[in-house]
Amino acid sequence: MEQRSGGTVVQEASVTRRSSTFTSMLGWSEAVDTWLNYMGMVFIILLMVLTLVNVTGRLLFNWPFKGYIDAQEMMMALLVFLSLAYCQLKNGNIRFELFMTKFLKGGRTYHLVEVFYLLIALTGFIMIAVFSLQTAIHSLVIQDVTPTVHWPIWPARLGTAIGSIFLCIRLLIQITQNATWAVVGIRHAPDGAAGLE
Repeated sequence: MEQRSGGTVVQEASVTRRSSTFTSMLGWSEAVDTWLNYMGMVFIILLMVLTLVNVTGRLLFNWPFKGYIDAQEMMMALLVFLSLAYCQLKNGNIRFELFMTKFLKGGRTYHLVEVFYLLIALTGFIMIAVFSLQTAIHSLVIQDVTPTVHWPIWPARLGTAIGSIFLCIRLLIQITQNATWAVVGIRHAPDGAAGLE
């Protein structure tokens, strides 16, 4: 039977507590990303229904849906940006997978390149999030509306900011994971298997 000093037990408890906090943060972030994706799917369905109503009204009754273009533009922004974090979670965003898997073949270099490209994406989406939030607040203050039916614009701009903020959180989590894997030396093979380098 192995005896441990008091310091070792305290260190293990501290590592377990930190790991537990990060794990619960991952679960929370994944749940939020999933719900934002569901909201994006709702906007896709609404957009399809709105298109059907517009086309049917135009062909059968010569009465198109007034404000169709305004609604379409706002819903497109919402369905794209609200789904970005979930897409990043599932590795669905466009990336140089051929280069990453064929030439780097896992290991520390693979994770360092991942960190590099995730930092570039994070920088870009921080700018998008800040700009979208500023324009949403500005649109609310000046009561900016769409040109045809005079609907407020700020909800679509706020949705863009919210989607970008949660994508930034997802990117930060992935940067932390890949940096940790690069330091520890965990290798991710193309088939998703992990092992020590």
